[in-house]
Amino acid sequence: MELFALRYFIEVAHQENITHAAEKLHISQPSLSRQISSLESELGKKLFVRKQFRVELTEPGKALLKHAEEIVRLSDLAFTEISSTKTELSGHLSIAFADGTFEGSIPNLVDSFIRSFPSIELDFYSGGLDYIETLKRRHAPDIVCYYTGASPKDELFVKTDHTLNTGFVMRKDDKLARYNEISRALYKDIQIIYPRERGLDENEKTISLDVNKDQIIAMVEEPLAFLDLVKKGQGYIFCLEPSFEILKGYDLCFRPAVPKKKATVHFVQDPRMVSTDAAKAFMDHAHDFYEHKIPL
Repeated sequence: MELFALRYFIEVAHQENITHAAEKLHISQPSLSRQISSLESELGKKLFVRKQFRVELTEPGKALLKHAEEIVRLSDLAFTEISSTKTELSGHLSIAFADGTFEGSIPNLVDSFIRSFPSIELDFYSGGLDYIETLKRRHAPDIVCYYTGASPKDELFVKTDHTLNTGFVMRKDDKLARYNEISRALYKDIQIIYPRERGLDENEKTISLDVNKDQIIAMVEEPLAFLDLVKKGQGYIFCLEPSFEILKGYDLCFRPAVPKKKATVHFVQDPRMVSTDAAKAFMDHAHDFYEHKIPL
């Protein structure tokens, strides 16, 4: 019985709703449901009664909750005591976040790192991919956080649980906006502003689409810089899903393309750079965080 599974079980029990618990835990609802089902199979007991809009603990579930909360409490206490006994690490750490990456579980990770290493001074950079690439070439940040279609090659990295779909940004009154997903049959004749990808092999590209060359009206580094054109009805942007705030600000909408492709956030270190103790501590902390070895 894994500790993280008990944490998931406790959150569902407290929320009485798997969807709400999944949002709190920053995992997908299907993944959380599978974890609960796996725990029930391991114990050979039903832990919840599923109802239309919520779940209720069964008698075995109530018994497990009492013990699970005590196990997690003792685990957190042990982690805190052991962490407090180590030599306090100090230093300076700079992290560059590509636009749209400081979301999902990333803020929780950063908060957890700050609590564990209060003497490390942090500098954050944020901007578009052009800016991030410029920083990387200058070896300015210790760590870069950005989306990739596959795990980076020849670089030190930690894969997070934060992903985004690729798809189209369009006007809300557009003819395609009524579809939940945009297939090849729907996008084969539209005019597209297309992102230019760098740093990925041809067979690993996440931002890729089966289009004719004459459909692409612009191939650019920062496709979201062309939202005004979309608002004027002069094309569609194919990109990673923008934030709700961006779409709301321009009164636009996003529809995922099918077959679906996702990009995942990675924390990346350039192996040519000398890794500082602070950078190593962050990468180790991020790894443990996503392996559920650190309390939320």
